[in-house]
Amino acid sequence: MLKMNCNYCKSTKLEYLLSDTNSTYTYCSNCKKNFDLAHKHIAIDALLKKLLNILNTSNERSLKIEVTQENGSILLIINNIRVFKTDFKYDFLKKESVDLIIADIQMPVMIGLDLQEAIRKENLSNAYFVILSGYADFEYARRALQNECTDYILKPVDRDMLLKLLNRVSAMRDEDDRMRQKNNKMEKAYLARNQIALIKGKYDDSNLQYVTSQMKCKEGVRYVEIQMAGCDADEDVTDQEMREFQRQMYECCTAFLKDYAENCVFDASADEKIYDVGLIFFQYMAEEAGLDENAYLNGLVEYLGENLSRPVTMLVGKKVQDISLIARSYGNACMLRSFQGFRSKKDIYFYEEEVQVSNDGMVLCKKSLDDLLKVVEQNNHMEIRAAVDRFYGEMSQRGLRGE
Repeated sequence: MLKMNCNYCKSTKLEYLLSDTNSTYTYCSNCKKNFDLAHKHIAIDALLKKLLNILNTSNERSLKIEVTQENGSILLIINNIRVFKTDFKYDFLKKESVDLIIADIQMPVMIGLDLQEAIRKENLSNAYFVILSGYADFEYARRALQNECTDYILKPVDRDMLLKLLNRVSAMRDEDDRMRQKNNKMEKAYLARNQIALIKGKYDDSNLQYVTSQMKCKEGVRYVEIQMAGCDADEDVTDQEMREFQRQMYECCTAFLKDYAENCVFDASADEKIYDVGLIFFQYMAEEAGLDENAYLNGLVEYLGENLSRPVTMLVGKKVQDISLIARSYGNACMLRSFQGFRSKKDIYFYEEEVQVSNDGMVLCKKSLDDLLKVVEQNNHMEIRAAVDRFYGEMSQRGLRGE
């Protein structure tokens, strides 16, 4: 049997729920992605199954639909059969996602039109709204339509008409979901484009203003580059495999970051032969988790190690004052990337720990490195060996070693 993975954290711990309508809903027991959505659909399917059973077994062309109050609860009754009971507090819409609301003009507590107006005014839900009424009154219909009513149905309700309505709403919901996903994808791409402009230091006020309007930006920020750890010399990894791993890294990072997912940038080094994921890491992200920066980033590395097929390497640039200076931190991460071959292998490289700088701001080992480059240009084989020995000797004193 083919083993499926979570699209977000890549875990194989998937749970499958079978609803009353024989639909299967999946959620990940590891990261809990889609947990609430799956159980919501199970509850909706249970209600729809009851409603459809009544519609399909009724011999009457019209249905008697009643909404009444009993001991502080609201009852939905179809042809004298109690279908659904719930406490009537429409503020539950602040917590639950609802696709369709069917309300009667005459209801206890609040009439259907007032309910519709309250929900739209307070922006509690974008659910489709259907009004049931025993009155063919244009004023009622006009009020309903003013508040984006999907349909206005006169009682008694025709069974076939109600089935057509449910099918139409289902199709409309699917189209809305498709458009929402498309718009979300476009918005993410536009945000990433502006983030990369800041990361590369090639930006203007328009880029900066858009990023700061879409992200929670505070003082104290670093650029963090995340990439696949170096492969063994005899390991042949194709570009396609590298690209796929890069996408998995991005999905795992966003799953870990949760509310900070927009801080993660796919393919930040787009113009280079690097399969990376960038992280705009603010100090407050660690503080809100009750951790210091090292512990937070180590937690991310551990999470990626548990959920990816290969180990990763994290390059952490120097902290800068705010996001307008993030390009400097990105430059630090690029420098760490260049130094990797000369350092002991580890999961995380912090700029402050790995790069030692003299008082005049020059990277130590510069003189011995310049001497080495000079003799290489002169093709002086005797001096090249001596210069290499001096260069590696100084690196050893600095705690560096070549592999």
